[in-house]
Amino acid sequence: MKIERSKILEAMKLASSLTKSGRIMPIFESVKISPSGDGVTIQAADGSVWFSRQVAAEDPITVCLHAGRLYAALHRMTGDVVDIDSAGAIKAGRQRVKIAPSDAAIWPEPKKVSGKTIEIPGLLTMIDRVRYAAGVNDPRPFLNGIQVKISEGRVSVSASDGHRLATISEEHEGDNLEIILPISAVDLMLRVGADTIVTDSRIAQIGCLQTSLVEGRFPEVSRFFKEDVEPYLTADRQELIEGAELAASIQSGVKTAGIKIELEDSVATIRGASMTDSTAAEIDASGQDVVVGFGSQILIDALRQCSSETVSLCAIPGNAQDGHTIINDNGCNHLIMPMRI
Repeated sequence: MKIERSKILEAMKLASSLTKSGRIMPIFESVKISPSGDGVTIQAADGSVWFSRQVAAEDPITVCLHAGRLYAALHRMTGDVVDIDSAGAIKAGRQRVKIAPSDAAIWPEPKKVSGKTIEIPGLLTMIDRVRYAAGVNDPRPFLNGIQVKISEGRVSVSASDGHRLATISEEHEGDNLEIILPISAVDLMLRVGADTIVTDSRIAQIGCLQTSLVEGRFPEVSRFFKEDVEPYLTADRQELIEGAELAASIQSGVKTAGIKIELEDSVATIRGASMTDSTAAEIDASGQDVVVGFGSQILIDALRQCSSETVSLCAIPGNAQDGHTIINDNGCNHLIMPMRI
């Protein structure tokens, strides 16, 4: 089988996020290459997410090769065209690599998805703005994903790790929908540009991806956000980020690194401290005289996702020290929990 090295390498870059070593089923450390149309389909999976990409090829074959070793070989070869045979021999010009193939017959094929098709314009942009808040390896599975919900003429996309929550909502006419997409699928969606969802109750097909849906019920997002909440601090977004980053710079390795913001007489002082060092940055701000603490990285992540030059911090139920803080930015709400400092 002859195939352009750049084309198969591009597909392997996308597949690599699903083929990490140490899988429960060793076959998922490999990619399956099989004939399809005028070329081949390259498949990768992690047991819950399947990825496929068609690539033009001459004399296509079926072969299953270790993804990491195949990618490393293709990356270091220099020829424009590679020749791969069913025994795992790879040739490019005068270069040769041999990778022992796996049994392609045991590759578990994804299920067929038959369900409703939902197109959501701008879905990837919405997901990208809330992705940072999603959980990682949380024991509550529903936090290790992103919720997509269509209800009452609006689509909302939300993510939370239990310490922060980000949600964005836009008008959308269409059938009701409520699903949680796993983070591994979301990250691939953002890379391949897939935003049309075909789904039944347990599986979703999104472009060249198929994914099992996360089970569980996502927190009811609307209960956290009230339209009549007054801000307790308004300031320049970039100055807030710079002050928080200065505080975080002396806290590397500190598990519960936090910052304190003190607002008095229209000046906000952003303070950070470690066992031996401290920082302070003063910026102009308006609002109530207040002292409030945050996890430094949690605040920085939320502010970086905002697009407005000026941001307002609002507290619910009204007390900045004890309640959650909301940052509203052009229809995207960021909720972060306070920290006692």
